Amino acid sequence: MLTTDHKPSDPTERARIEANGGVVIDGQLNGEIGVARAVGDVKFKNAGGGGIAAAAGTSTSLISCVADVGSTSLGPEDTFAVIACDGVWDVMSNDEVGGVVRSMLAGGQDPEAICRAVIAECFERDTKDNMTLALISI
Repeated sequence: MLTTDHKPSDPTERARIEANGGVVIDGQLNGEIGVARAVGDVKFKNAGGGGIAAAAGTSTSLISCVADVGSTSLGPEDTFAVIACDGVWDVMSNDEVGGVVRSMLAGGQDPEAICRAVIAECFERDTKDNMTLALISI
């Protein structure tokens, strides 16, 4: 796994949220949303009182659109990457998603079919969030 989930319950995210007048209730920002960073959710960007700056996701915002960016070197054993939102990761682990992808790639399935299978599995597991998933074959 190359990323960290930005959940409101994460100590760093919680501190930022609370410093800007928000609360974390049952792991959710103001008891409403289970992420601390997002591109949308403008009402939480304005809620910290920062106006236009907050809408842009600056530090005065309850929810931030500022991404963590990193890099890694790929090796010959790396054959794919998965980018997905919390609706997927809330109900499937990295290993589970990786297992489905590996198995279906080995069976000759195309990336679209694999993405559809993972999303279908998330529905079966009763995800409570919206889902986005991209599969990048390397």
